[in-house]
Amino acid sequence: MRNKKAKKVKKGKSIGYFLTIPAVILGLWSIYLYMQNGVTVFSPKLDNSVIIVFGIATALSAINLIVEWKGFKYLSYLSFLYALILFIGTQVNYITNVFVSIDGYTFSNGFITTLIVMCVTVVVQLLAAVTTKKRRKGGKR
Repeated sequence: MRNKKAKKVKKGKSIGYFLTIPAVILGLWSIYLYMQNGVTVFSPKLDNSVIIVFGIATALSAINLIVEWKGFKYLSYLSFLYALILFIGTQVNYITNVFVSIDGYTFSNGFITTLIVMCVTVVVQLLAAVTTKKRRKGGKR
């Protein structure tokens, strides 16, 4: 009986629904990593806009678990992408200094991890949006 119930639930959901779950988890992890690693010599304080936008994007993604609507998933993806751009904008002096390498600074493990997790979050949410089936009239897919 338990398997029948699980199959019934899985049958009604698209792959995009199941990809939204890791997007929410990765979004929360991105916020945590930014709060832990966002302060560097070149950016002495955290930028609240990065935290707020990532929080909004994560909340939108979590709402996608309740309301599976393709347009809403793209909105969540765009919010994650905007948050990533904001993060890179806050770290631009740090990135520039590493590439110019005047002071001998290199990318920290925390920065690299944060950047990778944020990029993976954006990609997973995009895949969730792309793989969501469009609902037809009458509630069927």
